[in-house]
Amino acid sequence: MADTPQWGPEPNQQAAFLNDFKKQTAAELAAIKARLIWLLMPSFLILIAVLGLSLFTFHKVNELQVAMEGSEQTLKGLKKSMKQLTGDDQQLRPIYLNNGLTDTERAEFYHLAEGSEVYPLTWLKALENENGKPFLQDLERLGFLPDPDNKDGLPVGLTSGVTIGLEPLGPMVGLNCAACHVGELHYKDKRVRIDGAPNLVNTREFFKSLIDSALGTAKDPAKLLAFVIRVKQLEEKSAGVEPSRIRSFARQALVKVVQTEEDAFKAVLLPAIKKFIDAEEAAGAKPFDFKAALKEGVQDEKSFRAKLVKDLKLEGVAELAKKSKVLSALKTEVERHGAVTHTLEDIYISLRLLRARAIFLQKLGPVGLNDNTNWGPGRVDAFGSARTFLFDDKYLPVNPVSYPPIFELKSHGWFHYDNNTNTFLERNFGQALGVGALYDKESGKSTLQTQNLRKLETLARKLSAPKWPEEVFGHLDAERVKKGAKLYEKYCASCHNPKDGEPFVELFKLEAIDTDTGRANSFAAKLPDGTPFFEKIRDTMLEIKKIEVAKLPEVEQAEIAKEPVEWRGPNLYSARTLKGAWATAPYLHNGSVPTLDDLLKPAKDRPKEFYVGGRQFDVDKLGYMNDEKATLYKIATPGNSNRGHEGDNYGTGMSADDRKDLLEYLKSL
Repeated sequence: MADTPQWGPEPNQQAAFLNDFKKQTAAELAAIKARLIWLLMPSFLILIAVLGLSLFTFHKVNELQVAMEGSEQTLKGLKKSMKQLTGDDQQLRPIYLNNGLTDTERAEFYHLAEGSEVYPLTWLKALENENGKPFLQDLERLGFLPDPDNKDGLPVGLTSGVTIGLEPLGPMVGLNCAACHVGELHYKDKRVRIDGAPNLVNTREFFKSLIDSALGTAKDPAKLLAFVIRVKQLEEKSAGVEPSRIRSFARQALVKVVQTEEDAFKAVLLPAIKKFIDAEEAAGAKPFDFKAALKEGVQDEKSFRAKLVKDLKLEGVAELAKKSKVLSALKTEVERHGAVTHTLEDIYISLRLLRARAIFLQKLGPVGLNDNTNWGPGRVDAFGSARTFLFDDKYLPVNPVSYPPIFELKSHGWFHYDNNTNTFLERNFGQALGVGALYDKESGKSTLQTQNLRKLETLARKLSAPKWPEEVFGHLDAERVKKGAKLYEKYCASCHNPKDGEPFVELFKLEAIDTDTGRANSFAAKLPDGTPFFEKIRDTMLEIKKIEVAKLPEVEQAEIAKEPVEWRGPNLYSARTLKGAWATAPYLHNGSVPTLDDLLKPAKDRPKEFYVGGRQFDVDKLGYMNDEKATLYKIATPGNSNRGHEGDNYGTGMSADDRKDLLEYLKSL
């Protein structure tokens, strides 16, 4: 190795030293740089990776945010679509005029049970109507108003409660007063819900449809089988517990039959069901007796089931068990036979109860035996039906009346169009019995829920006349209202304003108002034995009242004892307040005039025919618009006359402009 130059006195020595030092320094610096690069390279690569990942993440987050925003919009759209499908959109939900009830009270008023519960809830959910649609999902065609807040999907006026003697069937569905006394007017895209206003529900067709659907199911083995499967699935879902092993296999086998995966099982099962049906329809076969169940009182499921199947004769159980692929998975013959037996019993029980309930409902009145007994939407001959059901099975109820408004009850001292009673509780007993409540005279037992009936009375008495919703129907014309007030005083006030704030008590002779006399005459008429009909009603209601009131706490008994009680057959008609009259079409007691504008014309100028059942509201004429998809009303039908309430005293000679003034004033009441 050459010697390292040394610093010396000679310039050439110094130059050599500096040149060598420069080289060594450069070499050492290069070595340090190389070492630093190797040391820093991983950190640099990590930094590059982090920066790259950050940029990638930022890009992806941005894409995700855009995607989420799009998904959110899609979700909102789906929610809106679902709300529209379920009637839960704000535009499709009704506008409540809030004329006396809180939301909680309204829910009670709409669904509080009276004791008229006639059908198991699970059955009604499982039942298909005569058109093959789920029965509960097709009730608007019969005039029922949907209640989007009801957890069971029941419309306004359908109730749910346990019925004495039928406890094993679970909650039963019935009617209460809200079905007929909550109205709804449609204007443009709005629905205005009015508590206490008359509804357009067709209770006659409701019961007829229920009867036809039940009997149609009970006569067809395939329909009956599908119905039983749906019921069992609903029962298990509501119970929230898994069925036993045998029941689970039995249900699976039935499901497979419907899905056409158990054809061999189906081939022997349907003939067995047909035998059940033939036996039930055979002459002399007695349907299940609901009154007997009521007399026996509270039932447990085991004894109730045993009672229903005590006459069941099972045949071919072993053959049925062999034909099922699903049941072959059960380990023992006992299990397989048990599954088949349980299946056949379920089908037989459903058949018996379906038929028995339909037969019971048929007794509530002769449905469709005569065209005059098909009253159409918004009308009922309640007392005619009571006469047929309780006292005179040959009588045809052919004097229907419109459901009256029940707001402003504080101005009513008496009830019904002829002021035939002043007892709220007894008339409510009659109403509940008229739509399915049971009463057994021998044992004194009934399904009536007296405390609930009193609660419904309390709620009804809170209802005031609705105010004209200007934000929906348009603002009132103040000048016309002022002119109309004078016309009201001239033509209306003497009959339709209570005297000195007292309840309405005045009655008017039939020849004076000259409206259709059928309703007044029928209640005042005598039964075949010569007893006045109203006396029979009075005595029957009093008998029931004594038994039912005795079950209440003494405080309530004392309150009821103070209430006035009178029934009478005056053969006259009464007047009522015109507050809220704009919301009570059609008009006159029998619903024979479609609008208030028509009512202010002579009878000869009123429509001879019109359609009733549509809900589109005419804000000028004050009544429903003609809807040719609805039911045709003919005044030529007995009980449907639109005559009367006309002449100089009633203002039917007014000019068209004066009518507008009076109608504008009536909106303001």
